[in-house]
Amino acid sequence: MPTLEIIDLDIAVKDRVILRDVNLELERGKVSVLMGPNASGKTSLAMAIVGNPMYRVLKGRILLEGEDILGLPIHERVKRGISIAYQSPPEIRGLKLYDLLNLLAERRGVRRKYVEEVLHLLNINSQLLNRDLYVGFSGGEKKRIEMVQILISRPKVAILDEPDSGVDVDSLKLISNAIRTLLREGTAVLLITHYRLILQEIPADPVYIAIKGRVKECDASIVQIIEKCGYGCIERGVCDVV
Repeated sequence: MPTLEIIDLDIAVKDRVILRDVNLELERGKVSVLMGPNASGKTSLAMAIVGNPMYRVLKGRILLEGEDILGLPIHERVKRGISIAYQSPPEIRGLKLYDLLNLLAERRGVRRKYVEEVLHLLNINSQLLNRDLYVGFSGGEKKRIEMVQILISRPKVAILDEPDSGVDVDSLKLISNAIRTLLREGTAVLLITHYRLILQEIPADPVYIAIKGRVKECDASIVQIIEKCGYGCIERGVCDVV
C-alpha cells in the first residue's frame, strides 16, 4: 500500500479549476518528483494535500495509509504525519527559531540530542536560533531551516516545495543530505523542483509532470528531455530536439 495515494483529484482556486484527474502515489522511503512550467499547479497540488482551504478539492480522494483525509483540517493532517517545506516561508516577528524548534520537538516526542544532530546536519548556527523566524534570513538559511522542521517532525509524508531554488551549492548539498536522512527513516517524499541538479544528488522515480491542467507520470529519463528542450515537446507529445 502506498503511504499516500491521490485518486482522480480535481483542484480549484476560487472559480478556476487548476488540475483535473490527478493520480499520484508516494511510497515509504522513496522520492517522487513533481515538475512542470510555472503556474502549472504544482504548489496547488501540495496545498490541496496539506488541506489549505483556499485550494478546493472538487472530486477525488487523498488516502494516507488507506485513510481518506479529505475531510480533515490542516492540523489533523499534520498530526497524522504530513509535513510541508514551503517555497517561500513568511517572516514571523516575535517568534524565535529556538522556541519553535523546542515546541515542535516536544509535540513530536523528539529527544534534544536528535534536534542537535539535525541542526548540525544542516549547519544551523546558534546565532540563527536566537533570531525571529526567517526575519533577515538568506534564501539558503530559510530552506535549510524548513528542512530542520521537517526532520524534527518525523513525518510519514514530506512535501518539499522547491527546496533547491535560490540556494548555493553548499546549501544544496546540505538539503540533499537531509532528504537522504528522511528516506532512511522511511518518509515518503514528494519533491517539487525545476532543476536537474538536485536530482543528481537524490535518486527519484517516478517523475510526475504537471502541464496543461493534468499530471502525467513518467520515468526519470524525462528530466533529460526537459533539460534539453523545456516543456514544449511534452505539450506537443513529440520531441524534435532529442
